[in-house]
Amino acid sequence: MTWLTSFPQLKSAWLRELQRVIDDGFRSFTRSHGDMIEGLFSPLQTMLIWFERLLLGTPWLLVLAVVAALAWGASRSLRVVIGSVLTLVLIGLFGMWDDTMKTISMVLAATLLSIAIGLPLGILMGAYKPIEAFFEPFVSFARYLPASAFILAAISCTLS
Repeated sequence: MTWLTSFPQLKSAWLRELQRVIDDGFRSFTRSHGDMIEGLFSPLQTMLIWFERLLLGTPWLLVLAVVAALAWGASRSLRVVIGSVLTLVLIGLFGMWDDTMKTISMVLAATLLSIAIGLPLGILMGAYKPIEAFFEPFVSFARYLPASAFILAAISCTLS
């Protein structure tokens, strides 16, 4: 009756063989398509590096002032401004300033890329029915996803 209490497992020799097949497949794919993929993502990498250098090279007091100004402009609430600035101060005190600036540079690059793609695409969808018909299933699918699904995706992308 142990088959009911312990989950069945593949033999380790099978797992090693499966790992070898998958590794060989990825190795073959990257050797044949790696240069093309790197070429596609090179502009994004350049933008990420530029934002990262900008944020890491900016004095921390200036970063705090910009965050305070953005928080004030977005909320008109002194509590939000104080909370935003205090959070960044604590991040700095805990020694995570550089990592946070790298993360913010990724978020900034992703936001700008999303705007650069989404805005023209939205205008095209509004102007041309065939384009709207093509993208509508994707938009409709995302429309009904709860906000927590986007938050979990963002967290998993950030942590990976």
